[in-house]
Amino acid sequence: LYPDMKPVLLDSQAFMASLVLAMQNALGASVWIMGLSELGPRGIFRPWAEHLLSLYEREPERYSKLYVFNHFSMGSFASDLKKRRLASENAAQAVLRIGMENRVRVFGR
Repeated sequence: LYPDMKPVLLDSQAFMASLVLAMQNALGASVWIMGLSELGPRGIFRPWAEHLLSLYEREPERYSKLYVFNHFSMGSFASDLKKRRLASENAAQAVLRIGMENRVRVFGR
């Protein structure tokens, strides 16, 4: 709707992506992205996702601690866990596996 704002939006998304990796490095924590629908090729947060991936290329050891999930709204996270959890897994194992599988699906690796 506002083509003049595109550079501002792209710059702000790149900055926010850099904060994700900076916080991960500072805290030594995993990163959980909640909500994957707008990360796709036509999604509003695709520039954020692409910038984040470019940052992870420089620090690939951190990438293995990136997990992507359905959003908690409307029970999406819980229903996905219930549907995809294997009988041999506890909840924590299932969540991490699902998050990794979603990461591969959304980011291609």
